[in-house]
Amino acid sequence: MGLAMVLLAYTPAAVAQKSLSVSPEKCVFRMGDGPGWEATSLDERAWQPLAQLPEKQQFESRLWVRCTVLPGALAESIQPTLQVDLNAAYEVYVAGRLVGRHGDLASGSHTTGVVNQYRAAEFENRSSGVLVALRISETPTIYGQQPTVDIRLGDAEFLREARASAVARNVRRQWITWVGFGGIAMAGVFFLTLFQFDRSQKAILWLGTCWVLLAMIRLDDFLLAAAIPIPSRLELVLYAIGNLNAIPALLFPFALVQRKMGWFYRGILVMTAGSVGVLAIAGVLPTSEALTLRWYLDSSPAWNNLWIPVYVLAATALITAFWPLHRMQRGMMPIYIACFFWGVMEMMYIGVQIPVLGLDPYSFLNLQAPRTISIACVVAAMTLLLLARIRSTNQEKAKLAGEMEAARTMQRLLVPEVQSTAAGLRIEAVFLPATEVGGDFYRCRVLPDGSQWILLGDVSGKGAAAAMAGAMLLGASEGHQEDSPAVLLGHLNRAFCHSGVGGFATCQAVRIWPDGRVRIANAGHLPPYVDGSEAPVHGGLPLGITDAEQYDEAEFELSPGQALTLLSD
Repeated sequence: MGLAMVLLAYTPAAVAQKSLSVSPEKCVFRMGDGPGWEATSLDERAWQPLAQLPEKQQFESRLWVRCTVLPGALAESIQPTLQVDLNAAYEVYVAGRLVGRHGDLASGSHTTGVVNQYRAAEFENRSSGVLVALRISETPTIYGQQPTVDIRLGDAEFLREARASAVARNVRRQWITWVGFGGIAMAGVFFLTLFQFDRSQKAILWLGTCWVLLAMIRLDDFLLAAAIPIPSRLELVLYAIGNLNAIPALLFPFALVQRKMGWFYRGILVMTAGSVGVLAIAGVLPTSEALTLRWYLDSSPAWNNLWIPVYVLAATALITAFWPLHRMQRGMMPIYIACFFWGVMEMMYIGVQIPVLGLDPYSFLNLQAPRTISIACVVAAMTLLLLARIRSTNQEKAKLAGEMEAARTMQRLLVPEVQSTAAGLRIEAVFLPATEVGGDFYRCRVLPDGSQWILLGDVSGKGAAAAMAGAMLLGASEGHQEDSPAVLLGHLNRAFCHSGVGGFATCQAVRIWPDGRVRIANAGHLPPYVDGSEAPVHGGLPLGITDAEQYDEAEFELSPGQALTLLSD
């Protein structure tokens, strides 16, 4: 990594070769910018050998590189072509003459993954070396270090094919990472889709978000490794947004175990959000400022010594959030083991980058494959956990379906299809519950004296519990049909209050005699209607409020042909 050039030594046996690379020993560099630095007569005593260029040097807006190429090392039949492969904005000078540029040197904006070829008359002179100078804009696109520059001279078609083969080898070398994170990205999208159907599953939301953001960083890496041309602005945005993954990764384990995050991890969360938030700003700044900020955040030892340990501490949450293990929910052990593996890999992956430890700062790249495998294990464990929960939910639904069928059977008892009707009356009933099972009930009976007895009510609440309370009231009314409506409601009120069912019920007891006389007692129920007009009835508290309630009765007469309508809500 770092700015480097590959050596292909010049020997007499290499005369017939189709291309050659430029050795770092034949190149010098200098940070900064100055007039005439492309000139062939420039004094290079203040310049340093390119081989001594540090991978993470002090940031400067410009970097110059001067190299000597030897066209005479190529076969005579080849028309020399200069190929420059560099993910940065730059200008190319041959023998002090500008022959081409890539990107905007002022802002650093460029297209990544592009290799450029240049022709110059100076390369036709096979008897001496030719000076090639590059004026480069510092653009830290790969982990804060200056991208590798590769300068080659040779046959144009051969150079393109050789570069394509090198790119293919680079992509194949990391196939585990690409395939793994492709699956992780799909799992993340799937989990985020599941969250849309159940917004209470915060763990799915945070984990899905974390995976999608991680996949954005790996997509950024893949585009660079595969030399797919993209604007440097898009590369910046992918990298900046992808680094936000540290936030949902910290929130996920606590949401999964449904435990409140302690003050320690809340502090870590605030610091993590602040750190990655600053990096995310680079995605919206002008290109030059964005590249500068990105360089300092990725490369400054002072910054990294301060913030990388925070990320390491954040990764410990993947392990400690499950403690104590004996309080862990049943069936969570596989996901804990997977998270433990992931947490360890995250701490290693991040920890080796702490500058003060003096470790190889790029050894984390060797951990990319096992890190990918650890996250894939979490994907598998979470999928198994979701399947187990779906199975449990289906079992509960099946159990509930049986209970609902029993409740529907009970409902048929509350609202009989065939009504017992006294002579001279016609009764029609309509029942439309708000849910599959409701708390509405009614019962019609013909009493020994030929009068019509009707009891109608509505229990608070819905579902099987309300239906059972309605059945209890109908059962309590048995044997009391010949009581007066007010006495009957008093009896039902005491029975409801002492039943321990809870809630309340509105109710009406009605008695209709063959001569049209109607007597009604009302316990908080909707008043009846006579030919569309509200009938005069007395109000009263619903059943179940207080067992001392006394109910009044109202009496009126129905003329032949008039309709009396009793209803609930």
